[in-house]
Amino acid sequence: MLELKQKVEKGVKLLNEKLGKDWIDKIDLEILDERRGTMCILAQLGNEKNVPYGVTDNVAIEYGLKMKDLCSTEGYQELTEIWKEKIAELRKPKFNLFRGV
Repeated sequence: MLELKQKVEKGVKLLNEKLGKDWIDKIDLEILDERRGTMCILAQLGNEKNVPYGVTDNVAIEYGLKMKDLCSTEGYQELTEIWKEKIAELRKPKFNLFRGV
């Protein structure tokens, strides 16, 4: 699980770099399913095929956007849950002591 969490962290950085930080607002957590090509993060961002973002299959695996074992139902469920938790965390408003927000 720790390895998947680290990959998701790398994936967040990659998506922030490629798309800006507002990509998290485009993800529907209710339907997010990394196992399904039409409901995964990249598909929800309008790029099911990965390549225009420079995300080949190997890169997708390295950055937690795909599993190496495509038949690993349990692995994909875990990956999806980690992404959901991370996106929910990123969506929480940050309190700024100096601005009151």
